[in-house]
Amino acid sequence: MAAGDRVGNAVNGSTASRERSPIYEPSSGAAVPPDLGGKALGLLAIAEAGLDTPPWFAVLPGSVQANGSVAAAVRAQVAEACRRLGSDGAESFAIRSSALDEDAPGQSFAGQYLSRLDVRGVDNVLQAIVSCVQWPARGGVDAYRRAQGHGSADPSMAVIVQQFVPPGSAGVAFSRAPLSGDDEVVITATRRAGALTGGAANGDEYRVAPDDRVAVVRVDPEESPPMPGHGGTLGRVDGRADNGRVLDDEQARLVAQAARLLERRRGAPQDIEWAYSAMGQLFVLQARPITALPMAAPSRAQVRVWDNANIVESFPDLTLPLTFSVAVGVYATVYRAACLAMGVPRATVEREAPLFEQMLGLLQGRVYYNLTSWYRVLALLPGFRLTAGFLEAMMGTARPGARPQERTVPVDARAMRWWEIARMTMRLSYRLLRFGSDAARFQASIARLLEAQREPPAPGASPETLLAEFDRFRASALRDWRAPIMNDLFLMLAHGAFRRVADRWLGADARSLVNALIVQGSVVSAQPGKDLLRIAAAIRERTEWYQVIASTPPETLRARFDGEPELAGLAALIDGYIETWGDRSPRELQLERPSYRDDPLPLLRAVRSLVSASSTEQDGVAAEAAMDVRRRLLTDPLGLLRVAVFSVLLRATRRHIGWREEMRLARGQVFGVGRRIFRRLGEALSDQGALERPEDVHYLSLDELRGMITGTAVVGDPRALVRLRRAQYDDYASRPRLPSRFETRGLVVDPLGLDSSIGTPAPSRGIRAWKGIGTSNGRARAPCLVVRDPMQVTLMPGHIIVARTTDPGWVPILVGAAGLLVEQGSLLSHSAIVARELGIPMVVGLDGLLDLVRTGDVLELDGSTGEVRMETALDGAA
Repeated sequence: MAAGDRVGNAVNGSTASRERSPIYEPSSGAAVPPDLGGKALGLLAIAEAGLDTPPWFAVLPGSVQANGSVAAAVRAQVAEACRRLGSDGAESFAIRSSALDEDAPGQSFAGQYLSRLDVRGVDNVLQAIVSCVQWPARGGVDAYRRAQGHGSADPSMAVIVQQFVPPGSAGVAFSRAPLSGDDEVVITATRRAGALTGGAANGDEYRVAPDDRVAVVRVDPEESPPMPGHGGTLGRVDGRADNGRVLDDEQARLVAQAARLLERRRGAPQDIEWAYSAMGQLFVLQARPITALPMAAPSRAQVRVWDNANIVESFPDLTLPLTFSVAVGVYATVYRAACLAMGVPRATVEREAPLFEQMLGLLQGRVYYNLTSWYRVLALLPGFRLTAGFLEAMMGTARPGARPQERTVPVDARAMRWWEIARMTMRLSYRLLRFGSDAARFQASIARLLEAQREPPAPGASPETLLAEFDRFRASALRDWRAPIMNDLFLMLAHGAFRRVADRWLGADARSLVNALIVQGSVVSAQPGKDLLRIAAAIRERTEWYQVIASTPPETLRARFDGEPELAGLAALIDGYIETWGDRSPRELQLERPSYRDDPLPLLRAVRSLVSASSTEQDGVAAEAAMDVRRRLLTDPLGLLRVAVFSVLLRATRRHIGWREEMRLARGQVFGVGRRIFRRLGEALSDQGALERPEDVHYLSLDELRGMITGTAVVGDPRALVRLRRAQYDDYASRPRLPSRFETRGLVVDPLGLDSSIGTPAPSRGIRAWKGIGTSNGRARAPCLVVRDPMQVTLMPGHIIVARTTDPGWVPILVGAAGLLVEQGSLLSHSAIVARELGIPMVVGLDGLLDLVRTGDVLELDGSTGEVRMETALDGAA
């Protein structure tokens, strides 16, 4: 009789002879007793599925009395069955209950019955069997049954005696995610036998997707690597040590395959216990249905990955609807044009039009990349498969599906045919050869537009006129905007290739050498800082100017300039700076935020702080690094060739970094024009009673503003809509910040369901060392200044600035800094480039740092290695 028939007969209540043996051995081929119990039936199903489970037999109900007495005949048969079970040398056994209602589909009774592991000797086996039989009367089984709406348990039950396998690793696995019902296998693993089910360990956690991708969710620090000779391949992946993991990817996949196989064979999601022997053989020890499994989310609901890496530098704070609507339109327009310029067929661009409109998302008031759409757009461009790593290094992110627990399908480009590769290679080469002229044309075009918009719109202009003016200005500005996108592409390729070559040819300190080499001394983003230092130096040289700055509160400095003609020279210095760099301010792309041109007070505070600071500009650092690199390369037989290749890549990287910063400055200036137009628009709408306040214009999207003028608005009273939006943003401001990366499935209404009442737990102040990415060489040891709002900070020159993110507009804050630590950023962040140019040591990628340090804590940082250490805490903690 097949195992499946035996299981079926047992479930259907088939009967055996009344004169039955007290022992059931599955290897005997005897009929399955009807009272064998759920756990033993699970073992039969495991064997029926072709999976390995240690040999076992069962002592049937009634063979051991509830008072603990065991007949001599039963003792003899148990002893003989143990002898047969240990015929291959096994000396240890696992004793487990198998009650009639245990491991049933509707109730698992997990932990309610007794198990004994590593039991040695027949007498101890018999004693463990007696304990299992007597346990229901002593434990909480009856209470569990009553809670489930059932009566008392049948006091008789079977007991399993199974060969004990000393595990190299062991754990549990669910064929479906038990909390969400998602179609992925969730595995928990430990090297300590019985520690998981006994609640003494957390273990590692792995998730295996339907396509067998393994995600490491958690590595338990309590798990130590196996001792030599005890664990075979445990803790290794592809022959490489893997940070103490209990399972490698292949072992996790085998456990997942076993769980899925049992789910298919038994017709329900399964909860299994498993163990790998010291020789690496997988055994399934138990299998039972998962109870109370929720319905999985509909498979057709789209999974999206959201990430604010890199984009947070442009939109660091809550971003109002007007800014977001302008940004979405800009991204769609310029990336569509860039794809066409790169030779992507127009039909393809038109077919994928929705992707371009969905590259950004606004989630709880914060701007995120929709990486799912972003990568699908980038996959249209040539060489995506080869250059994806370069892109991720530049953006500081990773493609969808690359992080643990992400359920989205990774984006891959289709294989290109040879003629497509040839055509796109020719197009790319053509664009690269003429890029200098494209960049010059872009800069000249923007310069003409800015000159034409030098004066703000005249007061009294109608809303129709102002909106039309913005539309014309935006269309003109974006006409040649493919140049910045193409430059980013060329920079990504040059910088990625340069760092890859450096890593291979220069050794362990390649990153610090590259950081030094790409310093140019003339990047436009650093120029505002250098100009500000020169203003501070000029003030120090004039005693009367110094006394004015030192004795006058910044809030009243402008009035003093206006009232004292002898200060005209000082006022001209500052006014000249504002005229040149007034739009280069923190959050320069957020239209609702004032620039230094609108509110010079933060700039005046910075000037007052910097009059006692000295320049930290680097001199000769790049030249010294270049000499060092040349010496190293020339030691190789192909040294001259390597020097030539290295020089070409270095020049290309520096050239495109320079263009990138100039184009970023142009972008900030273009947004500055938009800021001035929308200020006038807000004033016009407020004057006409359409808005309560001029600044309310920022709570409406561009289409909503246009609808007010054209009669296509779907909300009759924009004032009511603004009040609603203000309340929403007040709520967003009170909520915990969303993670820097997360997924949504289906509707994107309230990501993660975060409620305004939920607070974030206070992080431990006990952490004293961090490791990030060094982006600007140098070491610093100084008190830190935590900056949350760069427009409100009182500068303290000589401090290490700690911030969540920065942008080029922070230059007035950075020029007097001893160092810079930023939670989010990358090697090519604009602020990283500025820090290198100004000679300020900088480390990025320090997630959570802002909540772990306080202003005044003494920190030490190394911008080459990315290491950060707290030497002295403000509260005196060691």
